[in-house]
Amino acid sequence: MSRLPLLVLGAGDARDDPAEILLAGADDYALNSAPSGELEARVRALLRRNQLSSYVDSEEITAGMIRLDPRRAVCSVNGGEVRLTPNEFKLLRALALSPGSVVTHSQLIEQVWGSPYHASEENLRKLVQRVRDTLAAIDGSRGTIASIPGFGYSLEAKNGKTGES
Repeated sequence: MSRLPLLVLGAGDARDDPAEILLAGADDYALNSAPSGELEARVRALLRRNQLSSYVDSEEITAGMIRLDPRRAVCSVNGGEVRLTPNEFKLLRALALSPGSVVTHSQLIEQVWGSPYHASEENLRKLVQRVRDTLAAIDGSRGTIASIPGFGYSLEAKNGKTGES
């Protein structure tokens, strides 16, 4: 899985759905008619976040049966490798850093997409659902990520284990 950030340029017509593009794994979306200064700023922001994450993401994170290796962008559950999109990985990483604790909607949106401007709580809900479905296919449980209505989500560390970073 590539760690390079992905900026998608769209024409802005009816075929472009920025939410779907972001949910599919893009890190940002802009219209190709955007001023060149804006596009340059978006590219610089993506590269800056990518550089910072390489320093932060140096150690494996374990939360119950879930293990994340940010250096290789690999997730495993019960020892079996799980394929995740970059945004799915970012979401699970954000939750795994504080297992059992509530991570707010706005915190998750910021950690996954980089800015509340780029995504809504509906985008987040769909992303959480996809990760739940993926994890359920591995361990048969859909309760790994708990919804905390009005606040956010929490990763339930199974087998009584707590997260390590």
